[in-house]
Amino acid sequence: MPPRRRSKKNRDLPDNLSVDTKKNGAVYYCYTHPITKKRNHWGRTTKARAVAAANQLNAKLMQSEDLIAEVLTKETGNTVTDALFKTVIERYKTECVPNKKIKASTLEIKGYRLKILEADLGNKNIQHYTLKELSDYLDSNFDKDPYIKYRSLLIDIYRFAKRKGIYVKSDNPASETEAKNNISKSRTRLTVEGFKAIYNVAPVWMQDAMDFALITLQGRNEVVNAKFDDVIDDHIHIIREKTKDKTERAFIRIPVQGDLKEVINKAALRSYNSPYIISRKPERRVKGMMNNREHWQQVLPDYLTKQFKKYRDACEFFDHLKPKEKPTFHEIRALGGDLYLQAGFSKDYVSSLYAHTTLKTTDIYLKGHRVKWSECEANLSLKTALKR
Repeated sequence: MPPRRRSKKNRDLPDNLSVDTKKNGAVYYCYTHPITKKRNHWGRTTKARAVAAANQLNAKLMQSEDLIAEVLTKETGNTVTDALFKTVIERYKTECVPNKKIKASTLEIKGYRLKILEADLGNKNIQHYTLKELSDYLDSNFDKDPYIKYRSLLIDIYRFAKRKGIYVKSDNPASETEAKNNISKSRTRLTVEGFKAIYNVAPVWMQDAMDFALITLQGRNEVVNAKFDDVIDDHIHIIREKTKDKTERAFIRIPVQGDLKEVINKAALRSYNSPYIISRKPERRVKGMMNNREHWQQVLPDYLTKQFKKYRDACEFFDHLKPKEKPTFHEIRALGGDLYLQAGFSKDYVSSLYAHTTLKTTDIYLKGHRVKWSECEANLSLKTALKR
């Protein structure tokens, strides 16, 4: 079991040094031997003396720990080269990642993150990275949600390395870094005005995609993968790829009527025989454009995301926001859910379109659109209360 994450009161202290107790205003310090794990209580002393002593001990004892780790590494049959971080990552990609049940798009993102870690950390022995080095690396290179994702990936890599006997120390330094799980996303909610601003500068195929997402509350994968053949008996059948293996609510059947029917019909007139509802005719066909495409007019998820950002920035409506604060295509789902509520539909109705298993998840999507006023009555009689 990896050691517990350092508490706030110990976070500014050297490794292995902690505040033991506080009594009558006096501060007590404790040093934990990095190899034997024996706790040495230093009693009453100043912070400066405790820090200086801990740094001297760490310089000697933690170097010894690294030497011990190298000997143990050789005894397990792994050479120092085998323990290079980039080598560990390569094994992680081939031996661990394939066993994880994740969809293709998530796998692509994980591969991208692994390349970043390999480039930044790859040329050093995994045994030699300290808690401070990993903590400084995360703090210096990542913010908010990326910090959480890269920290989680590092923890998993170290767990894999320990299972394979590559990482021979008893700890998991990545798990001791600050979790920051309470980070809130900085992305701004998409408003009706913002939606219209993007819509007015977007080409017709993007307008189709935005309309389809706003009505059906589906994400980019479901929007671009929807086909005309999915409409059976005047109902369109949609499968939420992200949750199809977790809940039956991922299989959605929506009546094709009203504005949704109009959106699909208009898309059919512009489809150029494409099987996909959302399709575009490129200005020119280039070599290799069929990669990952079933049809030459098919819109891929990443292309939809990039083009939405392009027209979002072109409309100049969001120029006052920082890049990380600007809404993405995904925010159309949240906007649509709020508009359904304003139109009088229930939260359960919205949740079923989202394919959420709990209303708690739906609340996350709906949060932040409008101020929700609490209905209260103020009927205090001043004459009675103050006996005028």
